[in-house]
Parts: sequence; structure tokens; C-alpha cells
Amino acid sequence: MFASGITAQREASPLKAWGPVVIGLLALYLPTYVDLYHVFWRTRDGSYGAVMLALVVWLLWRERAIFRLAKPAISWLGIALLAFGLLIYVVGRSQTFYQFEVGSQIPVLLGVTYLLLGGHGI
Repeated sequence: MFASGITAQREASPLKAWGPVVIGLLALYLPTYVDLYHVFWRTRDGSYGAVMLALVVWLLWRERAIFRLAKPAISWLGIALLAFGLLIYVVGRSQTFYQFEVGSQIPVLLGVTYLLLGGHGI
């Protein structure tokens, strides 16, 4: 009975660490993806965008085991990357500059990953 409690705690731990991150990323980037759909992905030249998004989701799903190693720690590099990415996102979203809005995902995801997984996660 005690061992199953420890196992359940280990399985719930990644959800506690990554759950708020996923919710936050969806809150930030879901409106961006909706805008991209309406502006670019509906055209013939931009229709590959949705395919690329599906590919990235599949790659994350394939490597999902790494997310169980989450041991959150304060890191100045992770904070700096996250802050820089959020700043770029705010500028891109407020000015409808899609390159900044979409490009901000790189430093945001790197910062969050560095904060939750440390250097070996990157």
C-alpha cells in the first residue's frame, strides 16, 4: 500500500509541474494559432503550417518521457529566456506582427524547459 502511494505521487508530479505550463501556453498561443489559421493557413501557399504544427505535437508526444524528469529550480538563464520570449510575444501580439508572435515560442519554450528540466532538458 505504501509503495503504490509513492508510485502514484511520482506519476502525479509531472502533471503538477507541466499542467500550469500547458494551460499558460494554450492561453498565450491558441489565439495566435487561430489568427494564423484565418490569415495564412487557409491559403494554398500557407496550408503547410497546420501540418508543421501537427508534426511538432507528434514529436513532443514521442519524447514525452523526458517530461517526467521535471525538477523545477530557479535558473537565471531560464528566467531571462522566458522574460525575453514574453516581451517579444507582447510586442508581436500588440502590433499584429506575426513573426514576433510566433517566433516568441522558441525562447518561451526554452526558458520553461530550462526552469523545469534544467540544462539536460535542452
